[in-house]
Amino acid sequence: MVFINMPYEKFNINIYRSEVLVFKGTKNKVRKELYELFPNEKEEVDTFLEGSFIARTADTFSRYILVYFTINPNQGLVAHEMFHVTEFILGRIGMVHNDYTTEAWAYLLNYLIDLYYQK
Repeated sequence: MVFINMPYEKFNINIYRSEVLVFKGTKNKVRKELYELFPNEKEEVDTFLEGSFIARTADTFSRYILVYFTINPNQGLVAHEMFHVTEFILGRIGMVHNDYTTEAWAYLLNYLIDLYYQK
């Protein structure tokens, strides 16, 4: 994951044409950041942020996958949310999780977790 002097972190999964945006902080702060990034998607932003949660991942806003941690995540929570990112990325190309694809899923999940901790 590359920190790019923004209030969020971004990393590209070029082979799958996906970008993952990782946010941390209060809902109001993240809402403001998302409104700036996606000014025409305010209703979707509000839906993404509604309810009570400590972390959330969504496949929205065209090529973007959003991850939001309301707390400083432990390793288990990072792995949990990166699994959802894996689901979205591989779902986009139609790769279901089964006995034949499990290694591809595991390698991508490992890669995403490594990217997260390289920030």
